[in-house]
Amino acid sequence: MEINTKEAKSTSSSSPKQTQGHVLLLPYPSQGHINPMHQFAKRLVSKGLKATLIVTTFISKTTKLNPNSPIAVETISDGYDDTGFSGADSIHNYLKNLELIGSLSLADPWSALFRAKDLPSFFYVPSEYPAYMELVVNQFSNVDKADWILMNTFKELEVEVVGWMENIFPLRTIGPTIPSMYLDKRIEDDKEYDINLYDVADAAMCMNWLDQKPPGSVIYTSFGSMANLSIEQTEELSYALKQICNPNNNNNNNNKYYFLWVVRTQSEQNKLPKDFQREMSQNGNLFIKWSPQLKVLAHEALGCFLTHCGWNSTLEALCIGVPMVGVPQWTDQPMDAKLVEDYWRVGLRARVDHHEEMRISRREEIERGVREVVEGERGREMKREALKWRSLAKEAVSVGGSTDRSIDEFIDKLVRHG
Repeated sequence: MEINTKEAKSTSSSSPKQTQGHVLLLPYPSQGHINPMHQFAKRLVSKGLKATLIVTTFISKTTKLNPNSPIAVETISDGYDDTGFSGADSIHNYLKNLELIGSLSLADPWSALFRAKDLPSFFYVPSEYPAYMELVVNQFSNVDKADWILMNTFKELEVEVVGWMENIFPLRTIGPTIPSMYLDKRIEDDKEYDINLYDVADAAMCMNWLDQKPPGSVIYTSFGSMANLSIEQTEELSYALKQICNPNNNNNNNNKYYFLWVVRTQSEQNKLPKDFQREMSQNGNLFIKWSPQLKVLAHEALGCFLTHCGWNSTLEALCIGVPMVGVPQWTDQPMDAKLVEDYWRVGLRARVDHHEEMRISRREEIERGVREVVEGERGREMKREALKWRSLAKEAVSVGGSTDRSIDEFIDKLVRHG
């Protein structure tokens, strides 16, 4: 997140306490980018600033927003007001329209600083997604002009990297940007993400299902809002879960395991093996289109998070203290998975078959990773490490913590010095 600050307006030139800054937050229009920005806005508002979140017209029309939220929401057009991203025939055309039409929606002369190509992004798949490649490169085109670079992490999690970058850039850490209830509990009623681009009508059913499962027995499987598994990878994942949740395969272990799998769309369901969903549902497992992920991760029934290792999901699991098995797909996910296993020691990576062009994680490898997390001594060590990182995350956002100090410094310079 790059931020250029302007001189803050004051209601009284003689009383700096009455000065109030106003921060505009412009995320890439997807769930995984809107949520962290919105959570950061809550932190700013709780410390006395105004905050305005920008979303597309389509998101505004199709999302139920909290009318009592202290965070203002304004809209811009991406050129797909009735369909959103799904109406574009390619990623390239969507980003092109977002930059062109979105910029026209903003008449202020400073809007060029917030064009689509300058938005934060972690995408880097040049062969398959050249438009995202261009986006991730171009966001650094004016980084030398940024007054602030705010990162959704906390210093203790990446102390060496953050320390190095602070010596080069005006960088501060402002994460983890998850609801306060799971961390310091200082923001009243901040219990969940308030903006959901997906239907969460099944949330109550999902939590009731979890309530009926023994502690540590559920393999939560979710690949975020953007990852697109191949048919072959979906099949490998399916058969791995089937093996794990078959009690006849639990040698020397009387535990019965279940899975909760988020399968977002009909096209994703169509990739499942024939009769797999019906058969596994009859055996007590659950498929759901979208889940209240934070509540799921915090539930005592959870034994393991089988994840794509997207940054938001990784941070959430770390902050709640849940061990992971990573099946990364693209962009930053392979590096996130490496950190999960080798540096933070809170999970394992399912190794990839490098002899194949598609880079598939095979069922045996996925099963090995999950069993090691939920059954082995190494899994218990991962749980202890995860709880350590949870404690450090809470300290970071609490009064006087590294993130709290960074946000206070940002606000002080924004309001008092412009």
